[in-house]
Amino acid sequence: MQDNELNGSIPTSLGFLENLQKLSLSNNRLYGEVPNRVFNLSFLTGIDLGRNSLSGSLPTDVCNNLPNMERLRISYNQISGNIPPSLGACRKLQLLSLVNNKFSGSIPIEIGNLPKLQKLYLQGNNLIDEHALLAFKSQITSDPNNILAKNWSQGTSFCNWVGITCGRRHQRVINLNLAYMGIGGTIAKEIGALSFLRSLIISNNSFLGFIPDEIGNLSQLQEIEMQENELNGSIPTSLGFLENLQKLNLSNNRLYGEVPNRVFNLSFLTVIDLGHNSLSGSLPTDICNNLPNMEWLRISYNQISGNIPPSLGACRKLQLLSLGYNKFSGSIPIEIGNLSKLRSLYLLGNNLIDTSTIEQLNIHGARGKILMPKQLKIQNLEVAPSIIRHFAI
Repeated sequence: MQDNELNGSIPTSLGFLENLQKLSLSNNRLYGEVPNRVFNLSFLTGIDLGRNSLSGSLPTDVCNNLPNMERLRISYNQISGNIPPSLGACRKLQLLSLVNNKFSGSIPIEIGNLPKLQKLYLQGNNLIDEHALLAFKSQITSDPNNILAKNWSQGTSFCNWVGITCGRRHQRVINLNLAYMGIGGTIAKEIGALSFLRSLIISNNSFLGFIPDEIGNLSQLQEIEMQENELNGSIPTSLGFLENLQKLNLSNNRLYGEVPNRVFNLSFLTVIDLGHNSLSGSLPTDICNNLPNMEWLRISYNQISGNIPPSLGACRKLQLLSLGYNKFSGSIPIEIGNLSKLRSLYLLGNNLIDTSTIEQLNIHGARGKILMPKQLKIQNLEVAPSIIRHFAI
């Protein structure tokens, strides 16, 4: 009965047609709720109710009695509520279209387990990921190339928006990469709702304001790159709860205050770059006791004070250590000499003592000098100039 001008509600009596295999009522003027009994007709292979004015919600057990369902299309209606996880029980489903309704919440991970699913259309709803991205877009005040203005539209799936990568099966946002796009504004707190996010890269832009505490909710996050912006405020303590974090780069901003100690307990971290800010306080005495994978530690050009912790010698994989131009005092710990993989060591511009035990070594390609005690026997400190140039202070 598709493509007519039928109105009124869908009769409950259709739910008694036990031999029905196909139901197409699309492109009419139907309204009201879809009778739940329709979703109990086990021989159905196709339901198309698109482009009406249907309301209500889908039953929580929508696919429990639809073992043969191949095509389910309810797009362009007013259906609300959550998308039922039980859709994962439609094991033969090839097409699922829920476009332009009022669904809210997240996309059930069960949809990612549909072995025959070929086409999935969910755009134009109030789903968590889409809502979070649109909230992020709403805080953008400078988009000179109209990158987000042209590409981030509810008319297309958010998984196809520029800078967005979604998981192939579950269609949740896993990567957000807007580096070098010339955009500016503040970071919306709603970004903390992207619960599948693994990579957050907004470097080399003009973002202002604070880093939202809500980013600490992103438990799957592995990479944060926010360098080369104009962010200010302190580093949120909540970042210390990102147990899967491998890379943290907040360099070249206007951050101040102390670095949360919990950050140095994230055992998967390989890179910490906080250089060129206005951070203060001191480094924890046990800084490397829980950083077995740390390779690059750069905190140069800040206001960090106190002694250089001897526990830095526990970062056995450390290749670069840059603490230059802070307010460190005391002597250089002999434990640094145990770092057999260290290639680059920058300690200039501090208040270190015992200078009589220091010799200055110029390494080809470096823009500064390497300060190290004579007794530090680091045999591999002759490193590739490309590494030096990249990290030189």
